[in-house]
Amino acid sequence: LGGRGQLGINALTQAAFCPDARQPELKFAAVSVEAVALPWRVFGAAWVKPGQAAALRSQLRVLMDQAEYACCLPGPAQDGLEGWSLELAFAEPPPAPVVQALSTVLQLNGVGVLRYADGRRGRSRSLRLDGEGAEARLQALLRVGEGSEGAWLDALWSERVPVAPLGRRLLAPDADGPAVPVSPQVCNCFNVREDAITACLQRLPDDAPQARLAALQGALRCGTQCGSCLPALRRMVQTVVPGSPVSNPVKEAT
Repeated sequence: LGGRGQLGINALTQAAFCPDARQPELKFAAVSVEAVALPWRVFGAAWVKPGQAAALRSQLRVLMDQAEYACCLPGPAQDGLEGWSLELAFAEPPPAPVVQALSTVLQLNGVGVLRYADGRRGRSRSLRLDGEGAEARLQALLRVGEGSEGAWLDALWSERVPVAPLGRRLLAPDADGPAVPVSPQVCNCFNVREDAITACLQRLPDDAPQARLAALQGALRCGTQCGSCLPALRRMVQTVVPGSPVSNPVKEAT
């Protein structure tokens, strides 16, 4: 969480924070909250190999100072890939150099990229797919627009949903998105959802609970930061039986 200065929540309250967890001191903080008008949104995200994830994160964080609001988050590791996303918000249409810089970081400037651009209205999309045919998924995306236009693409990326059934709707500016079922979030630190944890546990061998928990943490990183999700993870380790995971198909919007 950041924006210009990358001050996070402490910019709203006081500078005191826990030296260990680096959480803000909010127990005795008085705040006044007012709505802020930042209608223009830029969202960029990409899946990369684990060895490239740290570099991608660093490159995305460099751009956080360019907007009034910025949020850089990891995606839950899936299919041997790690994902990072960056959301920026602006009061006015985002500067072209910022959009171009983000496009470069996400490697969306070359061939093989699907594009839509409306210069008059300041809207654009760039998409790169990986996989072929019915198994094609969003490897990287960059969308620019006002309000929540095109925000349904974000879930397609984060959930690694096959996008072949959507066809031209991926670039259609006013098309409704599919109803992508979003599983409850279990690990807030690394944005790991319940279905991803279940699928991982179903793939793991039927070892001792502690061994399964360690393997789960190694695969998805859940429970390795603040630890608040560990009770839920331990319950799932006990209740999820090893077996074949079931994937959720894309549901067409009506």
